[in-house]
Amino acid sequence: MPKATIKLINGTIVTIDGSLEEVNYLINLYKLKDIANTNDKKIVKKAKKKKSPIQTQTSKNKFDVLKIINTLRDCNEADNIEKNVLDKPSELNRVLLPLYILEKHLHDEIGLTTSEISKVAIKLGVKVSRQNSLRAIKFTGPKYVFTDAEGARIPRYRLNRRGVQYMEGVINGTNISD
Repeated sequence: MPKATIKLINGTIVTIDGSLEEVNYLINLYKLKDIANTNDKKIVKKAKKKKSPIQTQTSKNKFDVLKIINTLRDCNEADNIEKNVLDKPSELNRVLLPLYILEKHLHDEIGLTTSEISKVAIKLGVKVSRQNSLRAIKFTGPKYVFTDAEGARIPRYRLNRRGVQYMEGVINGTNISD
């Protein structure tokens, strides 16, 4: 049975006796930096390299700001987007724009959080805070979006069919206001 003795950052010494999986799990849980003593050094090396389930889950939902920005700049609608969305004061349109790019051009099924929407808007040169993104989605444009996980701790938003039609109208200049 594997046994490991570890020293935590606060100086506490912990001895772990258990199966290989239990020892690996506890070492990953505490993300130990200082290992005082171990009977099987291979266990510790293996434990450091192994990703926890939480890390692998978040890597699937990886958000790439530059991918959205580059897609936006390279698409056929780039001039109209700049003229009809970015140069206009409508916060709702600025919030829905990253969701539109994600839905129309990237065909991504993950969706974006309000923080991610804010990051994209800031990179585009229009400041939209996370709180303003949330307010625009919740109060001004709930009919254009849906959440991937209702009741999730951090919900991800995507455009629905009506939202795609609305943004196409805004970008083409035919739908000035809602």
